Amino acid sequence: MAILDGQQNAIALVSLIDRPAVNQIKVIAAALAKRATTSRPIDYYVLLTGPATDFAGKFLGLQIGPVQTHPIPCSNPWAARSGAVSAAALLKLALPDLLPDLDRAIFLDWDVLPRRDIAELWATDLGENLVGAVRDYPQWPLHNFKTRIDKPRFQGTIEEYFRLRLFLDPEIHAETYINSGVMLMDLAGLRKSGFVDQAASVIEEREASLLWQDQDILNIVLAGRFLLLDPRWNAMPMSVRRRDFSGAPPAIKAAIELQLSDPWLVHFANFRKPWTHDSDDRYFAEWWEVAGELGIAAELRADREQAIARRREKNRNPFVAARHLVGHLAREWGIKR
Repeated sequence: MAILDGQQNAIALVSLIDRPAVNQIKVIAAALAKRATTSRPIDYYVLLTGPATDFAGKFLGLQIGPVQTHPIPCSNPWAARSGAVSAAALLKLALPDLLPDLDRAIFLDWDVLPRRDIAELWATDLGENLVGAVRDYPQWPLHNFKTRIDKPRFQGTIEEYFRLRLFLDPEIHAETYINSGVMLMDLAGLRKSGFVDQAASVIEEREASLLWQDQDILNIVLAGRFLLLDPRWNAMPMSVRRRDFSGAPPAIKAAIELQLSDPWLVHFANFRKPWTHDSDDRYFAEWWEVAGELGIAAELRADREQAIARRREKNRNPFVAARHLVGHLAREWGIKR
């Protein structure tokens, strides 16, 4: 793949999808265009794998303001992996090699809503760091290392998980454990460091024992080489509301307040997303506003109602519910069915 203008003058964004998510990408592109304060071009590379490759044609020629989308079908060396995250999530570990002509890019999960000019994030100086990202506040209540994790793959405290599974000292690395949903990436530096090969080794040796494979692997391989970004660049309002931060240090409380009150990029990181669940959440409403401006809200609402009806039907059918539970446990344990 060649960079479209022969050099990286444009802001480069990347998302990975392995399912039908054309409309979600359109909403991201429209939100990026809406918040842009200049006419600087934004090249949005959409890497498609698995069933999503069938939708490549829907991205061709899609341009909204300064945002131009570019579909890139690609194979996934870890497609057969069975775990708690999708194979596409693991594929983000191969981005430096999948985009060999890009020296720098912003990675976005496809369940986000930009609310600020992405050029501000692009302008961030990484210094000697290879990745800029936001600390994962909702995933780990890191102000209390004795908090227990109770999952099929691991039972123990946060401290024990860091030491026994991540092989990291929580006293040193817990405060810089990042969420991988939004990242400013020095792709050239990652290639030079051998990141992809190192990540592949961890996948082969330890992936089945990790709870959040792609994210854990990033934190393992790049420990000490992260720049922590302003927490508003990866805000997860619905997720942080589910956590108790009453005993957290003032700095963490301040970061949480920023994520709740003035997010620059909202990440719908838990299972409740605007296109799958009803909610009176402020940021759900903003997402639907952008979808409405694109003229795709009615289609998305119809899809959501169908999804809600399917979940209700599953809940009423004990055999389907049991099969769903078996599938969930298999993913948690890393068992191939």
